[in-house]
Amino acid sequence: MRITSISTIQMTNFKAKSISSRMRDMRDEYGWWKWNTGGGKSEARRRAESQLNDECNNSERDARIAEEKAQSFYQYSKTKLEAQETKIREKQNTLSELQYITYQNNRTIDRLKAETSSNARTISRNYQEAARLIQEHNDLNNKLLHSIREYSDLKDDARKSKNKSNNYINQKVKEVKNNFKIKQDANITETETRMRNADALAEQLFKVSVSLQRTGLSQIQGYDYAKAILSRLFIEPSQYNNETSVPNGVLLYGPQGCGKTTLAQAFAESTDNKIVYFRPTMNNDKAYNQLVDIVNFAKETFNNDKKRTFVIVDEFDSFAPKNNMRSKRMKNLTDFISEEYHCSILATTNFPKNIDPTLLRDEKLKKIAIGPAEEEDLKQIIYRYLNGCFNNKAEIDKLISIILNNKNGKYSNSLIRDIIDNCIARANIMKLDLEATQLFETFNNTIPDITNKFLKHFKQQIQYMQKI
Repeated sequence: MRITSISTIQMTNFKAKSISSRMRDMRDEYGWWKWNTGGGKSEARRRAESQLNDECNNSERDARIAEEKAQSFYQYSKTKLEAQETKIREKQNTLSELQYITYQNNRTIDRLKAETSSNARTISRNYQEAARLIQEHNDLNNKLLHSIREYSDLKDDARKSKNKSNNYINQKVKEVKNNFKIKQDANITETETRMRNADALAEQLFKVSVSLQRTGLSQIQGYDYAKAILSRLFIEPSQYNNETSVPNGVLLYGPQGCGKTTLAQAFAESTDNKIVYFRPTMNNDKAYNQLVDIVNFAKETFNNDKKRTFVIVDEFDSFAPKNNMRSKRMKNLTDFISEEYHCSILATTNFPKNIDPTLLRDEKLKKIAIGPAEEEDLKQIIYRYLNGCFNNKAEIDKLISIILNNKNGKYSNSLIRDIIDNCIARANIMKLDLEATQLFETFNNTIPDITNKFLKHFKQQIQYMQKI
């Protein structure tokens, strides 16, 4: 339309100009006479118009073809533009989605940062608590050494007193044998009484010092099978000086709160060995180097006083996870840790499947499952926690039945202790005797902390550890 009008105007101008130009070109063909008098000019005009009409028709045809091509190109450009606009809209939608995902990721990162900060504060508090416990342990050791020194001094004083008394008695016997026999006997009796009192006092001090040193397995109620295994693995070989049969370590695994760490600590304390509490750090190299230092210290200790070293490691799965270079280095270190360094690891974990299998396949790393207390173990635990508040056997049996038969799961030892302690504390505050009904009601209203789902997972753990 617009193209056609422009072409028509151009052709009109072209036609007018072409007729006069072509007539001038034809003028010489007709001559002056025929041009002016014989109708040459009219004939030349007809010929020029005929030629120009043909050229105009050709130009119009070319213009229509050009117009059609322009229209086709216009439609093609319009389609392409619409496709580009569609792609732009899709990209804008994708960009909006990415911006939303980025916003969600930033929120997640902020939340993880907050959780990491909270975990760091918790770890810091745990380190402080560990340092406090280590300090208390050192203080108890100092008291033990002081008591031993007092016992030694007292024994020396008793020996000196005995020697002095004997010399004094012999001298007096020689001097006044006949005249002061009664007095001599009295002095002997008094000296012997003092010596017996001194020996009794020294023995009492020694017992106190030993009790400070070995709180031991006597503080752990139940789990006799685990105690027997630990004794067979570590205590019996040391009695026969068979160091080669002592295992590289023991892994206590099971649900949280069942006393794995407490059992490991109590067993280590009950032996005449060194104890080191090892808490792995987030830095792989630093943690491994710390363990190497501990192992070298164990070897030096054994060379000095012939005492082995137990290294207690909680959450062993975080220290030796699957497919981790530290686990392979750990395997190389622990292959001969017992035989060469006279050191064994007492490790605990809630998730043994997370530990590198190469470590679990070590025949000298023994595995012991520590689960919720069964009836016999639970009975000992209950009597220990009640601490004589009441001793009615029927009521205690009923309490054990309530604990064992809860349909929602099992109670951990730590939760059982907390519930009983809280009931005793409430009874003391109200200045009343602890009643069994209070315990029954509290346990019935408390959801077990070891769920049936985790109990099923624990059975799978046992099967996994038996097959590995």
